[in-house]
Amino acid sequence: MRVTRASKLVVTTLCGAASSTAGPQPTRTPTATPTPPVPTLDTALLKYTGHTQAVIGVVWSADGKHIASCSDDGTVQLWDATSGQQLWSTPAQPTQNDFKFALAWSPDGKRLAVGGFTSKIAILDAATGAVLATYDSGSGFTQGLAWSPDSKLIAFGAHNGTVQVWDATAGTKLVTYTGHTADVERIAWSPDGSKIASASHDRTVQVWTAATGNPVLTYKGYAAPVWEVTWSPDGTKIASGQGLPGRTILSA
Repeated sequence: MRVTRASKLVVTTLCGAASSTAGPQPTRTPTATPTPPVPTLDTALLKYTGHTQAVIGVVWSADGKHIASCSDDGTVQLWDATSGQQLWSTPAQPTQNDFKFALAWSPDGKRLAVGGFTSKIAILDAATGAVLATYDSGSGFTQGLAWSPDSKLIAFGAHNGTVQVWDATAGTKLVTYTGHTADVERIAWSPDGSKIASASHDRTVQVWTAATGNPVLTYKGYAAPVWEVTWSPDGTKIASGQGLPGRTILSA
């Protein structure tokens, strides 16, 4: 399990360095401004109840009509985002380990990919929850899942520090990226689908070519494991979030 989440946000450019302004800056005396009141809400619009243990992952469908969730109870559940009605739930897995940790909705809205504390990844029919296919990465439990923008490929980030890219229709492994030296926590495709960024406990974010696995850039200088990574919509920048330094990372 993970014991912390991102505590620092870093925005980097594809030139390989954090954005900054060079040269000495003039000293400025800040002007005091009143803090505007911040609205506080203590009630939710809707509450979805159905899981019996902690909810680990939540994702919206591309059209905003549905929400899928995965949980420590070993199920994936689908909800109507407007009414809160549960539309389906997968059966609980025998060990409650397969469907509990990573969840990703295909951009075309037709499938969900889910993984857990095993090397098994399942592709579910988003309309029914039926298992369409299962893949075995052979690389330990799955920590990150991401679909390509065209919904044809699926990438898995794993406990053993690798990322695998699979053909989601044919079920064949296409690429294995081995540039990290520790767990890969999150992965993200560039908007044009040509590159993948991977965030790792080795305190780096690495960018590599999705078709070949060839490295493009490595961002270093993080003081702790990197938990999150995402691309800007125009594909020119990457935002990443790191955990707290000095924390022990526990694995199952």
